[in-house]
Amino acid sequence: MQTKCTSYSVIGNTKDPLSRPDEWLPIYHCRGFKWNLQTIWPELKRWG
Repeated sequence: MQTKCTSYSVIGNTKDPLSRPDEWLPIYHCRGFKWNLQTIWPELKRWG
């Protein structure tokens, strides 16, 4: 996140009692984007 945002903070997580621990991820609030979403989307999506 440090390379993609001027500053960021963790605002939550995806932890749910019915999910597996390896699916518990932080939710970031990114300020000052240093990238274009259309360009970086293939790196960010993780569906599989």
